[in-house]
Amino acid sequence: WKNKNEVKYAGAFSRLIAYTLDMLILIVPLSVLSNIFGEDKTITIVLSIILWWIYTSYSIFKWQGTLGKRIVGLYVLGIDLEALSFKRASLRYLFSLISYLPIVVYLILSTYIDMGVSNLIWMILFLILIPMPLLMMFFNTKRKTLYDYWADTVVIESITNIIPEPTTLQKTIRVIMGIIILIPIAYGIFYVVMMYLAFGGQGQSSDTSITLNTGQEITHAK
Repeated sequence: WKNKNEVKYAGAFSRLIAYTLDMLILIVPLSVLSNIFGEDKTITIVLSIILWWIYTSYSIFKWQGTLGKRIVGLYVLGIDLEALSFKRASLRYLFSLISYLPIVVYLILSTYIDMGVSNLIWMILFLILIPMPLLMMFFNTKRKTLYDYWADTVVIESITNIIPEPTTLQKTIRVIMGIIILIPIAYGIFYVVMMYLAFGGQGQSSDTSITLNTGQEITHAK
């Protein structure tokens, strides 16, 4: 959709696709860091954060968007649609870390401490805390996340007569990446439902069997 100024702001799903592409781009250098400093977790974490910072901030400063965003036709600009300096792009990255601070803290702690039911904790954090900064996108006309508000930035798709609409190739990449993202999500939901039905059915059958056996014993006692 477009507002009265003919600016088309990026939606949540297109931004998710761009972020997924960024993760794929950085997976190799992050893996190299992990292999080199695997025994020193502190250095690995610090260098990974620095790598994300340089990649994100420099890309936004140089090309108005990370490589993932530019591949799908998105731009990161200031609230007045001006290009960001490296300092301001860095500030936006810092705000994004702060907005996801509970997740960052948990990931750091989990590398040093046995969290016990870590899978359950991760699932709860993922389902509750991760979407929170993004939910704000659905309650403002400029689709700004929490850290966009703090940094006074917006993510856009096009501006009439200034920035053209995404090309057919960029839209095609969005569709392909969207399918790739949705398949594991759909599989995960299907798996959880099937496991619930399987174990739920067994539990109900077991309860019935116990009741019948108990009834037979009582009858026999009489």
